[in-house]
Amino acid sequence: VIVSGLAVNNGIYLFESDKSDIIIKILDKGRVIIVTSISSMMGCVPLFFSAAEGFVKSLAFFVFWGIGGSLFISLFLFPLIFWNPSTTVREKKQKNCVLKFMLKELI
Repeated sequence: VIVSGLAVNNGIYLFESDKSDIIIKILDKGRVIIVTSISSMMGCVPLFFSAAEGFVKSLAFFVFWGIGGSLFISLFLFPLIFWNPSTTVREKKQKNCVLKFMLKELI
């Protein structure tokens, strides 16, 4: 339930952006998704190392790797499904200009 909730929230947050291109959506919302997922994963680390063998340690292990998997799915697999490679040359030039601008903002 924990992992599926985070995965669904990542997908909804990524695609609720008002941007039209999937790459720009990832650049716009990706940082928040990465920070949320990594902080949730790091919350499982103390639980994994402090718990004795049993249910709690297994739960922490699977939540950690489940969140990592949902991060990968949100940032790589969902965009591949919705990516439209059939664009014109003019649209590609416009996207490249926007991508360069977004990368400058990120750095």
